[in-house]
Amino acid sequence: MSTPSAPAGGHRPFSERLPSLAEVGPLIALVLACAFFISQSNRFLSFQNLSLILQQTMVVAVIAIGQTLIVLTGGIDLSCGMVMAFGSIIMTKFAVNLGVPPVLAIVCGIGASALFGARCAASDNCWAVGLKEPMSGSVTNEILRWNGTRWSDWS
Repeated sequence: MSTPSAPAGGHRPFSERLPSLAEVGPLIALVLACAFFISQSNRFLSFQNLSLILQQTMVVAVIAIGQTLIVLTGGIDLSCGMVMAFGSIIMTKFAVNLGVPPVLAIVCGIGASALFGARCAASDNCWAVGLKEPMSGSVTNEILRWNGTRWSDWS
């Protein structure tokens, strides 16, 4: 069976160079959603609305960047999103329900998240998963767990 050869000149046809629907689908959905909201409200493209959207997505963006760095370095940590939500809830409850000034509410949220992390790190019930670099001559990675004070094998 012969393989198809590239046309003279080495270029693929235009239809083969187009991205697949799976690659551009999310972009098409975003454009359609924006077109819908623009048609429903003249305030959608206002500076105030775009600023609000940017403010509300920054928290998730920061967590996503941190998670990306964790995954790129070969680790995994699923608690980041939960601690982020916990800190956000503390900040909101303090500022809205208790009337605490915003700066103090932010400090309380960050402090509560830090205390949660410190408590988790000091507990034998809290664990994280990490990958140990392959030993010399070894082909597989060794999966380790954090028991609060040190990394140990699963056994």
